[in-house]
Amino acid sequence: MLVYVTNYYEQTVSVIDDVERKVIATVRVGNQPIGVAVNPSASEVYVTNQHSDTVSVIDARSFTVADTIVEANGPSGIAFTPDGSVVYVTNQLSNDVGIIDTRTRALVKMIPVGGQPSGVAFTPDGRLAFVTNQFSNNVSVIDTATQTVTRAIPVGSLPQQVAVTPNGAFVYVTNSGADSVSVIATASMQVVATIPIGTQPQDIAITPNGASAYVTTTASDAIAVIDLATNTVTKSIPVGGFPIGVAITAAGDLAYVTNSFSNSVAVIDVASNRVIVSVFGVGFTPYGIALSVVQ
Repeated sequence: MLVYVTNYYEQTVSVIDDVERKVIATVRVGNQPIGVAVNPSASEVYVTNQHSDTVSVIDARSFTVADTIVEANGPSGIAFTPDGSVVYVTNQLSNDVGIIDTRTRALVKMIPVGGQPSGVAFTPDGRLAFVTNQFSNNVSVIDTATQTVTRAIPVGSLPQQVAVTPNGAFVYVTNSGADSVSVIATASMQVVATIPIGTQPQDIAITPNGASAYVTTTASDAIAVIDLATNTVTKSIPVGGFPIGVAITAAGDLAYVTNSFSNSVAVIDVASNRVIVSVFGVGFTPYGIALSVVQ
């Protein structure tokens, strides 16, 4: 498995080999890379460059930039549709979502959303996309067939990132201004629970079995573990300084966390909920993270 980490103040992406637990490649991208996503075939990695207004396309075999796509203002969050045909990119300064056709690598449409959109995630069937709008304190719901916003769901203050459960029944949203996580039921499109959590929650990842969610609480220097059956925090795992990104392996056995103030990546054993190793050698201020099987 490979781990891709964006280094915000170094204009690079670090590639970590999971077996050796060390950086095996460094790829130079645009200015202030933030979001990162791997396509379903694991052949390409897309990176949002927030201050270059571009998306870098990395060839996952050669670890080189194969293309650079011009986006709108302040690209941030990024996600592939489940079939990998398109990529959605949140643009924080133009308050919209860009849709990129992965076959042509062309920006084909812009969808207006709320104020300063940040995170984006799809339902497993790819029919809906959920976008967090920080300055609007809501989540835009996009119908991917019509590529239109169908509703906006109020959540907590300064929503950051979003994750959908494997069965598509619930959407979890981190509210950094409210120190909470909002739970949206997709059947009703309403918030059905609000979970108090550590200080300034940022990113969130859900285990493949749908049992737990792992949330980076940046000002607490910890990962909060949520039991999704009860929607309660069951564990706080100390990691490095100011953790931002989190990703969980397809097997659900490990969670990877970027520690932006420690310039490291913590590896958490999900069974014991403890850090088993920290990987150093990444760039300055590691931010986003994505995992990929080796092809």
